[in-house]
Amino acid sequence: MSAPAALAVSKLSLPETETPKIKSQKEIKITAGREVNILEAVSVGAADAIKLVAYVVVNLIAFLAFLTLLDSSMSYLGGRVGYPQMSFQIIFSYLFMPLSRVMGVAWEDCHIVGWLIGKKLILNEFLSFADLGQMIKDGGIADRSAVIATYILCGFGSMAAIGINFGSLSSACPSRRGDIATGIIRAFVGGNVACFMTACIAGV
Repeated sequence: MSAPAALAVSKLSLPETETPKIKSQKEIKITAGREVNILEAVSVGAADAIKLVAYVVVNLIAFLAFLTLLDSSMSYLGGRVGYPQMSFQIIFSYLFMPLSRVMGVAWEDCHIVGWLIGKKLILNEFLSFADLGQMIKDGGIADRSAVIATYILCGFGSMAAIGINFGSLSSACPSRRGDIATGIIRAFVGGNVACFMTACIAGV
């Protein structure tokens, strides 16, 4: 279900209004490497991989540091009114309660699922899956809600993923860095919408 949902959302968010430059697979031309043997190919590949990993790690650290700054600011402001545990994750847990209900989650589980969505968006989907697994093990969430939540969380759509994707794509094609930066937020939103669509199908 995820592939058609991603295709539909991407076409809606960035419709193709001009005539495609490439109309068939035969028109795709990939330049061959200039390496003379396998040893040189391995060496060049390893050097390119180092640049890719460096881009990903540095961007991930930068985005996580920025998110930590925002959460610390929220905690400070919340402490001024007697609520120091304030964070974006808590705010999102309430914001996504109605959306969780629309996708078919039982109302008594909506706050939990909203909290999982907030953790996915702000931190990482793997951490959300770990919490969901523990909830299922402890019986803290209904089976139907757990299934829907699984589809909601099943996507590479966190704030940290923005840094990872931007770093990896920019290192692969530095000349398109501006285009990638322009569309990365739209891709982040579209990817999560696609996950929500698959969750709606699972709810039905």
